[in-house]
Amino acid sequence: MKYHIMSIFLLIISISLFADPMGFVAPQYLQSYYDNFSNNYLNAISAGRGHTGVGLTGNVENVLQNPAAFTTDHSQLYIEIFIKPPVSEFNKYQDQQYESLVPIGIFAYGFHAWKHFNFSMNYSTPQSIEYNVLSLELNTGDIIFHYPSYYLYQITATGNYEWKNLRIGLNLLNEIYSFKDQVTWGTAILDRVDHMDYALRFQPGLYYKYKGVSIGTSYMPSTQHTYNFRYQSYDVTLPSQFNAGIGLTYNVTRFATDINLTNCSEMSDQFKNRLDFKAGMETDYHKYTLRCGFMSIPSVWQGAYILPIYNVPGGLVTNLPDSVGMIRSTAQSMLTGGFTWHSELADLTVAFIQDVQNKANYTSVFGSISVNLNKLSIKRIIPGDKEKEIPLEDDTEIEYLE
Repeated sequence: MKYHIMSIFLLIISISLFADPMGFVAPQYLQSYYDNFSNNYLNAISAGRGHTGVGLTGNVENVLQNPAAFTTDHSQLYIEIFIKPPVSEFNKYQDQQYESLVPIGIFAYGFHAWKHFNFSMNYSTPQSIEYNVLSLELNTGDIIFHYPSYYLYQITATGNYEWKNLRIGLNLLNEIYSFKDQVTWGTAILDRVDHMDYALRFQPGLYYKYKGVSIGTSYMPSTQHTYNFRYQSYDVTLPSQFNAGIGLTYNVTRFATDINLTNCSEMSDQFKNRLDFKAGMETDYHKYTLRCGFMSIPSVWQGAYILPIYNVPGGLVTNLPDSVGMIRSTAQSMLTGGFTWHSELADLTVAFIQDVQNKANYTSVFGSISVNLNKLSIKRIIPGDKEKEIPLEDDTEIEYLE
């Protein structure tokens, strides 16, 4: 009885406020309004200072912000893990949870290939979301559980070229999309629909520094892609992204401001474009670098949606949850902080991001280690050691160690 009352209430709300509930324009958790939880804001160093880094140079961990804002004078291995605690779902009338169960954020290797070239390869998990839990009652009285999820795994090759104060870079992004337990109403509910897909994307970037001021920009064009599921097919425009940032260095302190524009309206004209604002700073203190920052992430859409339906006769399910839902505002204001401990062999970093607006709760904790492979005994077989060359003026790690 309670279920039927809730279903009727949802339908009345959706019809009165939104005459035509929005259908899915992409696989459910790939849609732009889920980005406010699925985005993982990788790069622990960047995360600590408001997830800025487009206009500040860094080592191999910085390539995902801007392929040109990466440099190194040695062979470097970078490993990052993160924890993203569960939060209540964005559906206005449900109270299940979103989770992220894959803790590996970045695994990267970078080196100075030759005189003016830097190169890196990295594996990362830029997006992840899992729904816990969709329970369904069968006619037999048994209960089955589904855990719909979406994970984006990314393998990125990066190269950039330095010319005086200018650096030009390019990311080659191999994106692997993993969907599990996707739900289509009306199908045989015991049929678990899993799907893997692949897309190739490009991201050029520029970085320029003059004395204590640096600027950077990167751009990822939109991509058309078709996802063919067992019962549904989606022709999706993956939105373009434009990033710009500015950095200011004063003695041992660095300030940074970034804007990230994601053109979500390219996926659906009902979505607003998302303009993220980020700001942060860091300062060196003995063997430590201390960081703090702020992020403002707007909502792109709120309203009624309807799950995809595939009509077949009969069915095994008695109490089928309603196919109509309501997405509330997902706007976020987030505080960040963290620090790095530096040594000759390795740097250890810890950072956090915490939403304080409480419309779409978000918490993430990061830990990373960056290892200078040229300080190990195997350095003779590892390329990219520039110990005999003059250090780069804007090499972040050299500035830290000095």
